[in-house]
Amino acid sequence: MSRCFLCDPMNFEAEERKIRLEDRYWYLAVPQEIGVFGQVILIVKRLEGDVNHICDITDPKLVSDPKRMNSILNGIHLVANKIKNELKDMNGREVEKVYVLTQCESNEDNDSHLHFQMYPRYHCDSTGNEYLYQCEWEEARMQQPPKIPPCEKINRGMAILNRNKKMIKQGNWVLLEKEKEEKIKSNVEALNQILN
Repeated sequence: MSRCFLCDPMNFEAEERKIRLEDRYWYLAVPQEIGVFGQVILIVKRLEGDVNHICDITDPKLVSDPKRMNSILNGIHLVANKIKNELKDMNGREVEKVYVLTQCESNEDNDSHLHFQMYPRYHCDSTGNEYLYQCEWEEARMQQPPKIPPCEKINRGMAILNRNKKMIKQGNWVLLEKEKEEKIKSNVEALNQILN
């Protein structure tokens, strides 16, 4: 069984980025590009018997062994709580919230790997998506060489902002109540269709 460097903490590409806390099913590391002080990733290990590593949250191997999924969820809970309750940034600010997300792009070429990013948000930081956008830009500043040239990345962001500005100027940025209700209703119907 060939192993990718993310599957096994013994093979992790940068020893100094590993965190000592680990479990049979996962381990922790600091990502190569960090968007905020205290950011950590929980990486799901490939076990003996797994033909491939787990690419994303939809992989059936996650639920074929309930201990695996429980361990991963418990690990996320444990780490997020430790960060929230014990970490302070370089200015002594306490963590108010820990965002947990996975943005793994699944494909069969083994260039993605299931991991959960944990972003601590400190007192006086922006919140929600605005905060995550800020972290995304900080991560981009650490990429050497950049995955996307900085000006191109900014242009992509500006294109999204400009589309929204255009809708504001045209007076159709805010959805009417009827449009909102229709969107919500169709969303509920589609999800009820597949989740029941």
